[in-house]
Amino acid sequence: MRFKRFIQLVCVLTLLSLFSSTQIKQTLALETTVRDYGLTPANPYVDTGIDVRIGDYLTIRQLSDTSAALYVEGMTVPWIATPGDPGCVAGPNFTLPGVRCWSLIARIGSSNPFYVGFSLNFPVLQTGRLYLGINHELPFIASGFFTVRVIANYVPPPLPPTPFLELPWNHQSSNLPFDKAALEINSYFDHEYPLLSIGGIEPEGSIGVLSFDGLKIPERFYSSHDGYDWGKSAGATIGEPVLAAASGCAIFKNDCGACDNAILINHGNYYQTRYYHLQSTDLVINSTTQCVNVTQGQMIGRVGFSGNVQPPGESGSHLHFMVIEDKDRDGDFEDNIPDGLTDPFGWQSEATDPWPNYSWVVGEDTDAITYYGNDSHYLWLHPIPDLNADLPTNGGFFEFQNLKLNFPQNAVKEKTKLEILLAPFVTVSETLESVGTSFIITLKNFFNTPVTTLDQLYSITFDYSNEDLSRVNPETLTIYSSEDGVNWVPEITDLNSTTKTASATLQHLTHFALIGERLDTEPPVTHHDFSQQLNPAEQDLALPDNNDNEAIFPSAVNLTMLPTDNFSGVDYTLYKLNNSDWQEYSAPLEFSEAGTYTLEYYSVDQHENIEETKTTTFEIQFPEIIPEAMITVNPTNFSIQLTATGSGELIHHEEQLAEEKVSHTFSDAFNQSLTLLTKPAHTWLYDQLKVEELTYSPTLESTASGILTVSGLKDKKGVVTMLTTWKTPDYLLTVFFERWTNRTYVVKTEGKQVLSSEKLPGLHLLVLTSNKGIFEYNY
Repeated sequence: MRFKRFIQLVCVLTLLSLFSSTQIKQTLALETTVRDYGLTPANPYVDTGIDVRIGDYLTIRQLSDTSAALYVEGMTVPWIATPGDPGCVAGPNFTLPGVRCWSLIARIGSSNPFYVGFSLNFPVLQTGRLYLGINHELPFIASGFFTVRVIANYVPPPLPPTPFLELPWNHQSSNLPFDKAALEINSYFDHEYPLLSIGGIEPEGSIGVLSFDGLKIPERFYSSHDGYDWGKSAGATIGEPVLAAASGCAIFKNDCGACDNAILINHGNYYQTRYYHLQSTDLVINSTTQCVNVTQGQMIGRVGFSGNVQPPGESGSHLHFMVIEDKDRDGDFEDNIPDGLTDPFGWQSEATDPWPNYSWVVGEDTDAITYYGNDSHYLWLHPIPDLNADLPTNGGFFEFQNLKLNFPQNAVKEKTKLEILLAPFVTVSETLESVGTSFIITLKNFFNTPVTTLDQLYSITFDYSNEDLSRVNPETLTIYSSEDGVNWVPEITDLNSTTKTASATLQHLTHFALIGERLDTEPPVTHHDFSQQLNPAEQDLALPDNNDNEAIFPSAVNLTMLPTDNFSGVDYTLYKLNNSDWQEYSAPLEFSEAGTYTLEYYSVDQHENIEETKTTTFEIQFPEIIPEAMITVNPTNFSIQLTATGSGELIHHEEQLAEEKVSHTFSDAFNQSLTLLTKPAHTWLYDQLKVEELTYSPTLESTASGILTVSGLKDKKGVVTMLTTWKTPDYLLTVFFERWTNRTYVVKTEGKQVLSSEKLPGLHLLVLTSNKGIFEYNY
């Protein structure tokens, strides 16, 4: 029996102010429009096209003058005019068990269906699409129809912002289309508690991140995250140019310890994008006070590892990207963190996004202000592809990207809607990961009820001919399925290495991925090695094993990193010295100043295996300055003076020995000392000091010796002449001054041979100093 279906919608727009699940105040509608819907056994469900929100008000009622009784042979009687049989209670095979059979029911979004009957007026407590249906079981063999009128009182939501963003790196240079690059996500925006920027604390027991697809997966990194992280697998490799996601005015930010080098772009549409962890080189601007105009796609920096990233230095290098809305329109984005944080992927689940409804109070009493989270809208210029098609009872073949589905006849009992969503890359464990993106496949009847199990087997095929297999063993490729995105189950897979396809015959629909065993799961191993330069005085010092932690070195050292990887090779090594930022290692590190150093480091290989951070602490303690002798002459009385220099105040010990010899020992607080064995001589004609021996402690070889003699004449005007000689086993140095020429003559001889001679203006005095076992002179 065929019936005409006529459709007219009545929409009355209304605004509901404060409401709760027990009391909601309805306000006057802004406008009224009427639309009716027809429901028949052939078409027992209808998608009204009405999207309602929490706070709206609905009236759903059957129109008795245009509805006919539903007659089900053997279950109802022909003379019952009331749709639905009061004597029949729906069993477990009905859409809504426990209420009248073949009665009018409805559902909003993905919530549970509810009973309508003849008429129902109610406030809306669930955001989503309104569906109407006849409560039936399959097969549905009946006659009659319902005509239903819907009056929707609601305030239409504001228009979403126009998409304007590109991915902030050149993913095409890595041969990655937008959808694949965008979904190779390291860390997600958490729609539950995106409070990372303010250091917010999540409720105890909250685990995992709630991502834009409505899935809360503990393995997705990481809870409270307020943006997106992309790394090497998405093409955002270390040093890769970071591009402006849209045109605007860019400014530098470096007062954030977690983000370090950051560029912020105000796009002039009340949105700001932020780019964190950039390298310090090639930044488009270094000013924190004056912005510079940039165009979409212009380079603004390079992918780096600065700031507080997870793991130190989050998959090593990566780009952290976040979007903020200036909700109060005051031109200041800082005062909208966190309430202005938004997910550029929007909210792509039928469930309610918790972030816009999350609230917190700042201040107390009359100064208290309640803040709410933010709505998220899809802001990318390019859509993530999906497939929506009807699957009739006679089956069908569907192809989407590298996925093929073949449904036989009678796979479903009624006409259904097939939806295939492109989903992010999947990591099942340390050893299992997906080849390319995954797919979420759903079937729903026109009442929006999911069909998870089919009546007939269907085939699913992945074509992996264009996928990168460098990270996995191709022989292990297997189709996996997951009901919750957490627990993955392998399916019996037919792998064809010739056609490069993987197929399975299944009866259920869910989240699918083609997964293989990783070839390389071992991170690199990095060692460090010290090399040091020792001067002669340090050669006898006990040196530590130069790779020991807390080693102490007596000299400047060079530190060399020695990373190794047995499979894919080392990609890069990062290090952090004391409290400085992470840096990329490229050449040996020099340490030439005394002090304590703490060095953290790790390496990352070409397959993004990350070594655990290693730490070494070492110290450079230069030996204290050893005592050295200084012998000078005094022109006022032509005498010789013996002193010493060293670290701090020296203790001078003088000891008279036999044969008129005198021992002079100068020692410091570090148990270092210098001893001179001398024999002085004093006459009316000259003053003389014979140095017979020079010894050090700790031991330092010395053969220094010599005789210093000084004599001269004076008058009332001063020095008339002054003669100083320094005689060693190797040479004789003579320094003579005469006043009438006002010159000093310096002659160095060896036997009868003159080695050097100088004529200097004025009076010059000879000074002898010891230096690690030898005597040096100057004047």
